[in-house]
Amino acid sequence: MGISIPLAGPLDEAELLYRKVWRIRHRVLGEKHPDTQESVKNLIDLYEDWKKPGEANKWRAKLPQTEAVEE
Repeated sequence: MGISIPLAGPLDEAELLYRKVWRIRHRVLGEKHPDTQESVKNLIDLYEDWKKPGEANKWRAKLPQTEAVEE
C-alpha cells in the first residue's frame, strides 16, 4: 500500500516526507521489500512531476532491473 501525498502543497515538503518514509522502510523492511520499492516509485513520480529528471533517474537506479525498465 502506497502513501499518497497531494501534490497541491509544496513539493519540497512532499519530498521530505517521501524520503523519510523510504529511509524507515529501507532500514526496517530492507531494500527489496515491495513497500520499500513503492517508496522509491513515489519519489520517482514526485521528481518527474517536479520536472527533475536527474533526481528521478537516481531513484530509478535503486529499483531492481525489471522494475527500472517500466515507466
